[in-house]
Amino acid sequence: MDKVSVVIPFYNCRYIGEAIESLLAQTYGNIEIIVIDDGSTLHLDKLEPYKKQVTYVRKENGGTATALNAGIQIATGKYFCWLSADDSYKPTKIEKQVKYMETYGVRACYTGCETIGKSDSQIDAYFNQTYSLRSHFLKALLNRCFIHGCTVMLHMDLLREVGPLDVSYRYTHDYEMWLRVGLSEEFYYLSEKLVNYRVHEEMGTVRHQREIKQEVLFIKRQYQNQVLKKISELRRDGH
Repeated sequence: MDKVSVVIPFYNCRYIGEAIESLLAQTYGNIEIIVIDDGSTLHLDKLEPYKKQVTYVRKENGGTATALNAGIQIATGKYFCWLSADDSYKPTKIEKQVKYMETYGVRACYTGCETIGKSDSQIDAYFNQTYSLRSHFLKALLNRCFIHGCTVMLHMDLLREVGPLDVSYRYTHDYEMWLRVGLSEEFYYLSEKLVNYRVHEEMGTVRHQREIKQEVLFIKRQYQNQVLKKISELRRDGH
C-alpha cells in the first residue's frame, strides 16, 4: 500500500480528537497522520491520548496555510490529504480515493461531503458538483470555490510541481491552490460524500466572512486571464 500523508492544522479546536479518531478508523492501512499545532492555547489535552499515534509538531501561530506547508515539508507519503481539526473522514475515504487515483492514473481528485453539526442542504449542494468537461470545471471554479479542501487528494509530485500554499491568503489559500492545480492538471471528482463538514458558530467561514470575500475577489482578478486562456485552449481541443 502506498503511504498517504494526512496533515491536520490544529488551533484551539475542541473537535481535534474526533478528527484523529476518524483517521484511526480508516479502512486503508498505510496512513501518516501529521498534526501541526499552530500555537494553540486551548484543548491541548485532547491531543495527549494520540501523541504516540501521530507526528506532532508545534509552531508559532501563523495561520492554516503555514501549518499545512509545515506538514507537507515533513510528509513522506505518495499522496497528500488535509483534514481540518473540526471535520472528519468517512471510514472508507482514503481507501476509495487511493483506488480511484490509481485505477485511473490521476494526480488530483476531490470528493463530495456532507454537513454535520447542523444540517444544511444548501451547503451540501454547494460542495457536491461535477462537470463533464475540464473547461466547464475551470469556468465554474473561477466563479466560486466548490471544492471542499478536506475532500482533496493530491499526488505529492504534483504538489511539489505547483508549489506550496500561498501564505499571503490567510483564509482562501485553498481556493488559490485549487486554481493553480486546475490550470496545471485535470481535477477529477469521485462522486461520493466521504467527508463530514462540521457547521458551527466558531468556524472560520462564519467569523471571517468579510476578509474571505475580499481575498476571493483578489484571487479571481489574479487568475482570470490565465483561466480564460486555458478554457479557450481546452474548448478548441473539445475538452
